[in-house]
Amino acid sequence: MKSIKQIGRHALVLAAVLTACAVPAWAASAEVTFVAPDGYADIGRSSRDRDEALAGLKAHLEKAAESALPATQKLSIEVLQVNLAGEVEPLFRHRMEEVRVLRQVSWPSMKLHYVLRDEAGTVLKEATTELSEMDYLQRLSGRYSGALQYEKQMIDRWFASEFAADRRSSL
Repeated sequence: MKSIKQIGRHALVLAAVLTACAVPAWAASAEVTFVAPDGYADIGRSSRDRDEALAGLKAHLEKAAESALPATQKLSIEVLQVNLAGEVEPLFRHRMEEVRVLRQVSWPSMKLHYVLRDEAGTVLKEATTELSEMDYLQRLSGRYSGALQYEKQMIDRWFASEFAADRRSSL
């Protein structure tokens, strides 16, 4: 009869093998690079705001690629320009603060260069594109909230229109 210690070791080995088999060798992913972010039109004023916005955009672009692309593709994105929704304006109360004011004329926009490759490294698509959401105040759906909600919606719309055919053709 096997001891509980031996059974535990066998179960651990089995779990490790099953986990390794479940992870695909290639998963849809995005590599996001910010090119000269100090020259972006509007990414926030403070270094903290800029760092948070860049991290949020990077995370969302990676998540969108994972959701929109087949597991056999990899997307490299260079973010060339960013202009967040709204404009930062002073707010005078007890002390000077700033607040982002959203108006119809201050829509979000981004300029990207991207390269889509298959698992062999063959370039499937490459382009420089400009994203913008001029009617961002009327189009926001309930699934977006919090920081960068308008930019996230714009990114998701772009992924849906730009990569929908790629997703269907790989299924």
